[in-house]
Amino acid sequence: FIISRGPIGGDINLTSIIIQKIQKALPETEIILVGGNTTVLKEIFAGVILENNFIEISFDREAILEEQIKGGCSIFNRLKEKGFSEEDSIVIDPSSHILKHGLIPLIPSDKNYYYFTMTAPANHSLGERVNEWLDGVFGLKEEIYSKVYVAKENFIFAEDFYTRFNLRGKLVVIMNFGVRGDYSKALTIEFEIKLIQSLIKEKAVVILDRGWGQKETERTERILDGLKKSNANVFEVDITEDIPTQNLPENPGLLVVRYAKIGRFAGLVSKASLYIGYDSMGQHLAGSLGKSAV
Repeated sequence: FIISRGPIGGDINLTSIIIQKIQKALPETEIILVGGNTTVLKEIFAGVILENNFIEISFDREAILEEQIKGGCSIFNRLKEKGFSEEDSIVIDPSSHILKHGLIPLIPSDKNYYYFTMTAPANHSLGERVNEWLDGVFGLKEEIYSKVYVAKENFIFAEDFYTRFNLRGKLVVIMNFGVRGDYSKALTIEFEIKLIQSLIKEKAVVILDRGWGQKETERTERILDGLKKSNANVFEVDITEDIPTQNLPENPGLLVVRYAKIGRFAGLVSKASLYIGYDSMGQHLAGSLGKSAV
């Protein structure tokens, strides 16, 4: 049983490495992933974990500690329902946000519980640290890198998208200005507008994620208003269902995309030249797909 790191970026960066290490060290082992949003987890790990091997749990990160500890007990009951036993099961906790980085107890015995302690030097990345920790647990000396396992259909969709909008062979930059509610990460909207303008001036096609939630979409609208005032070619593209049939000019400038699933976004990133964004989720996603990120 692997407990989700919590944030999607953390699952891409750490949980994916843990899954790969376990597969190599214990190839006959059944892996079950426990997390708060299995819809997203199923998308990024679709090709490696069986459909029925996801346990969705609810947790409130803002609840008082007593309530969170009770939540840990309910999670353990879900593990037992899925077959957890002290004889042949272990739990791996990648310093999960769900369990408050080891503060909330989960199972009765420590012998079945492996907690990721970041003892490696501080100048090592989290990926390097989790590799070194897992080497000590399983004795497998092999460097593993983060990876996403989105369904093949998402890459086929991206191929069709890039063909439909004549993006093949062009400099395509994907941007996501989302910050998961922490706007101290963000620079000014004026900066974001100038960044997009400079890329378009260099003949790049910019694909901007419209964002989620009222505040993100409002910021996007302000960016679009600023760009339209400078006569930039801005086109809205909704890919929540199928690829739209609208026609674009030879140099569209900016495509603003709305999508419903992270798998589709991963497909678009996999074909891009560069990813730019504030939040680590997109950066980890791009890195796991072998793309440069800023």
